[in-house]
Amino acid sequence: MDLKKTYPIAQHFSLERKELSDEGWFTCLGINGFDSNESQWTQWLHPEEATYYQSLSAQNRKQSFLLGRVCAKNAYLNANPQESPPNVHIQTGIFKDPILQNQSTTQWQVGITHSKSIAAALVFPATHPMALDIEEWDTKRATTMRTQCHTEELHCLEKIGLGSAASGAVGWTAKEAISKALRTGMTCPFKLFGLKSIEAHPDGGITGLFINFCQYQFRSWIIEDKVLSIVLPKRTRLIFSKNGPKLTNTGSKAHGLPSVHDASHSHSPASGS
Repeated sequence: MDLKKTYPIAQHFSLERKELSDEGWFTCLGINGFDSNESQWTQWLHPEEATYYQSLSAQNRKQSFLLGRVCAKNAYLNANPQESPPNVHIQTGIFKDPILQNQSTTQWQVGITHSKSIAAALVFPATHPMALDIEEWDTKRATTMRTQCHTEELHCLEKIGLGSAASGAVGWTAKEAISKALRTGMTCPFKLFGLKSIEAHPDGGITGLFINFCQYQFRSWIIEDKVLSIVLPKRTRLIFSKNGPKLTNTGSKAHGLPSVHDASHSHSPASGS
């Protein structure tokens, strides 16, 4: 089955620092292009993944697991085209984080995120710790997201042109992404992940730092009704090959600030230690 004809978007990115250069892949896969072919996607699973998949009783859990694994493997196979999907094993760690087992000479790591309609994944070298989060937002969800943001954070996000809903979504996804990078998940209070130095990024989207984790930065983009945030080392420059991430084959690219000046009405989430 030709994965690329079904839905996934695979985008190459480079990670540039003064002392070295690395690269990785970002991939996303939508549920709408996935449902009718779900039985064929199971062929992408490693035997141990297939066993776990079959053990899941809830259909939404099965679909989420399969969607994430296929998305992550597509990213990995773009970096390692000589390998085949069933031979790539993405284990589930003790704290449910994905652990990539592979034969490549590069120590690759993987990050996976889901929303109700899409999964996204990063494959990146272990030298550059990264994490991502994606959320769909509307006025109702944004209200909940805003409760996890400090007033000053929301003020800074709105000051650069984001509307009320978008500000909450950017703050939420940036904090969830750093919790994944630190491997604490949602076990820590969100106030620990406070944001600072928020501004529009010259390459598009939003960038900012963390009050308590000075070695990391976040990049965020608003793409239609979704917000994507990526966390990476502070002094590393993340450069996508095609002007920022996009989530569909129909040209839904990430917006720069001019396109999201009133992002509560129009919709708009990669530089390091």
